[in-house]
Amino acid sequence: MYHFLTLLLVLGLATPSWAISKEFHTKERGTETWITLKFTPTVSSFADVIFVVDDSGSMQSHQKNLAMNIPQLTQALSVYTSLHAAVLTTTSTSSFSANKPGVFVNGVHDSSDPQFLNKLTRSLTVGTNGDAQEKPFASLMMALSEPLISTANQGFLRDNADLYLVFLTDTQDQSEFDENQIYALLRTLKPTQAISTLAGMASADPQICEGESELKNLPPKIQNLTALTGGSVFSLCGDFTKNLADAIKVTIVAEKSLTLPTVDNRKINYASLSLMVGNQIIPAGDIQSGWYYNSAQSLLLFSDPFLAFSALNGPMTITYQVQ
Repeated sequence: MYHFLTLLLVLGLATPSWAISKEFHTKERGTETWITLKFTPTVSSFADVIFVVDDSGSMQSHQKNLAMNIPQLTQALSVYTSLHAAVLTTTSTSSFSANKPGVFVNGVHDSSDPQFLNKLTRSLTVGTNGDAQEKPFASLMMALSEPLISTANQGFLRDNADLYLVFLTDTQDQSEFDENQIYALLRTLKPTQAISTLAGMASADPQICEGESELKNLPPKIQNLTALTGGSVFSLCGDFTKNLADAIKVTIVAEKSLTLPTVDNRKINYASLSLMVGNQIIPAGDIQSGWYYNSAQSLLLFSDPFLAFSALNGPMTITYQVQ
């Protein structure tokens, strides 16, 4: 007897940007019950990216490093065919900056523009005359709330796009807002889309990296927001643009684990587990490059390279027996 159940799911993921369409089948072979789960990871085509750049006096070398290496960042995001990019500073009062607080520097940059890289590079060079009391959360709240979201910043957010926040600062947020308020706003704007935060931060020890000594004395609000959105924190020390590009590549692959379904609470026969990509059987291996099964949690765990391989060569088919 053959039972067929198709569940077509498009999952809203905690981080960008793999949606997975799944087919779930059960089949009786005499007294045995076998399950087949077939799916193909697919990458979203759209991403909205906000760079929140510290424009205080200590950021000059970090800004130059970033501006020189913009192509590395856009290459890391090249899986998205359509990018909107915008730049904010950490200054939230007009008395310290020529840039209007909460208004995107030079507007919205669209990757379809032939001058996209040049314009984004110029916008990211925000200068170092900003407020010494950095308030990136306040800038975000203004930029993504009324009236600016419907006026000066109109057209940046798209309903079908994932959202990245990229913080580049050598200290913590010092505004009145906390990470939970920012996350609630983001989820209001992007209720089902993927959201992720990447944060480049300096060391609290100025002997290790040019940074602010108060870093260690302030609540880690930026890191907490990064944790809420499943993102990454990387170092501004050294060639941080490579660190940022690597963080983007890792974050793009979101569905790194899969809970295997069962029938009537039966247990999975681990020895029967088989995984194929296309027509190729892929044995379990190192999580750095392949996949493996965590029997304690009934989870399949995937590496980034393996998910990318499956997206190109799939579908992925998982077969196993339940007892």
